[in-house]
Amino acid sequence: MTDYKLSVIIPTYNRVNFIAETLECILNQTLKPYEIIVVDQNSQDNTVEFLKQNYAGKIILIENKGNRAPGAGRNLGIKAATGDFIQFFDSDDVMTKNKFLSQVTKLADSHSAGIYSPYVMSIKDEQKGWLQNSVILQSEDSKLGKHTLKQMLKGFFVPLPAYIFKKELIDDIGFWREDIFAYEDYDYLFRMFINGLKPEFTNECCTFYRVHQNQITGGNFTNNQRDQDKIKCLKKLISDFSDILSSREIAIAKTQIHRVESGVNSTNISSLMYNITNISLRIENKINRLITKTDWQMIHKPNCDKQLFEKYKQML
Repeated sequence: MTDYKLSVIIPTYNRVNFIAETLECILNQTLKPYEIIVVDQNSQDNTVEFLKQNYAGKIILIENKGNRAPGAGRNLGIKAATGDFIQFFDSDDVMTKNKFLSQVTKLADSHSAGIYSPYVMSIKDEQKGWLQNSVILQSEDSKLGKHTLKQMLKGFFVPLPAYIFKKELIDDIGFWREDIFAYEDYDYLFRMFINGLKPEFTNECCTFYRVHQNQITGGNFTNNQRDQDKIKCLKKLISDFSDILSSREIAIAKTQIHRVESGVNSTNISSLMYNITNISLRIENKINRLITKTDWQMIHKPNCDKQLFEKYKQML
């Protein structure tokens, strides 16, 4: 087999109860990673001690005592990475054991700089194991590309753990934002599509996105904080790429900001433009949900087949 050098970057904070399962699923991949870089974000439980005791020699452990934002941890991982491919992963999720092999081998032979696969929100039950919490998303190729920017501004997003990227793309994009705790991944992926990313796709593997109460941008992170980070993210994207985004895309972004700010109009969008854009987005959302018969849009490619979930579950 070709010697593919895949670097896995995992920021973690207080994940002693989950990180072993994540690391074991990575270590048991059919294509072994070149290096696993775990960046501890000053955990207050015994995550660091647990990692040193159980995974010494198996991972590269970086202890970050500074900025605890997820982007800061990933940036330290990027600086340490020496592989040709990059997998950003979370310390509480898992993947089918063939993810690296399926994605890297296809990506290596492609002109594209990235590849993505299906993902499913799941709950881990102590007795029953992994349980499906929602439909499988991105079960088919959505043909993502620069046109995806408009869909992202409407709310579309594929979590970064579902992807693998070539290191050259990461070098082009640069570092993650470190001033926000939420939407930093949205910002990073948006910049990738601005840069021209047209990812490959394979449905041979799947990422299980763990749903639980103690997620970094969950439990102790309020909706207001999340909303404020969303506003910061969208405003900076409008400012940085106003010469690239279409007038329609900018109107959608400003409408999303206006919605969050509950009537505080700081984006200079006219009342008429806001009302037109807002109504059109709501109508489009309703039509999409009627078509998919789910809470998801058509671009999410939702799949309600429980047998498909069981198939992926057997591949963990």
